[in-house]
Amino acid sequence: MKKYILIATTNDRWEMLIECLTSIEKYLKDWRVVVVSQGYSEQQISVLNTMLTFTQSVNINMPENAGMHNAKMVGLEYINNANKYDDIRGRRIHRDCIKKYIVMSSDDDMVFTSRTKLKKSLEFVDKDNVGFVSLGWVRHKNQLHTYKLVDEFVKQKIVYTGGGMLFQDDIAQLLLAEPKGNYISDNALWSIISYSNGYDNYRYRGSCTIHNICRTGGRKAWVKDADIKIKGREELLEYKESKLQKNNKYDYLIPDSACVKEIADRKHIKNKK
Repeated sequence: MKKYILIATTNDRWEMLIECLTSIEKYLKDWRVVVVSQGYSEQQISVLNTMLTFTQSVNINMPENAGMHNAKMVGLEYINNANKYDDIRGRRIHRDCIKKYIVMSSDDDMVFTSRTKLKKSLEFVDKDNVGFVSLGWVRHKNQLHTYKLVDEFVKQKIVYTGGGMLFQDDIAQLLLAEPKGNYISDNALWSIISYSNGYDNYRYRGSCTIHNICRTGGRKAWVKDADIKIKGREELLEYKESKLQKNNKYDYLIPDSACVKEIADRKHIKNKK
């Protein structure tokens, strides 16, 4: 089964992306990597293309920032199309003929380490009733060896990219069917889509990756500057207003499992796999 690491990145995160790709080459070199770069220069693209020759990987460049969900859907469409069977005349055929694959959604500010353990999660995420598996993480390299690895999968309605967010091709079809938009949180949106369709999401405590969140640029800058923000599946998920509103611009907290509405629970039970 093919394995892909999916990364969306913006040009103000160049150094972080290089560090991320370097760690993939060291620890996860058997994975294919799909990078969706947004607003990168020709020189940066050239460097990226050189780096991505270490495996069957690709960079897809977008001229402007498109947002977290939209950019990753461009990459996921590429992955999905690469795994469609051809009929004997070489034409693409229907959904049932898509080869199985696994994707790990990652951020450009992540650094994979010797404590990034994926074997058990790869086996677990391929089960019929499993949606997303989110892996453990720490904010700084100094915390890496204080993180206690526990071989445990914890069921959780809303999960996050964390140290990597695994899903398989059935979940990919649900994500690709969702309209593109300026969503506040791709993590929360993806989780509620999976959960309301009867899948169980989990976080795995037996792996640890460094995730340098809250640095400059990326999602933080995009959410701040976006004129129109879409909450995403509001009928299923509550979005609470942030107390840090400025200049009359509304912002919202990223939803957690407590924000899942009763109707989503009913849908989950009805569609249980």
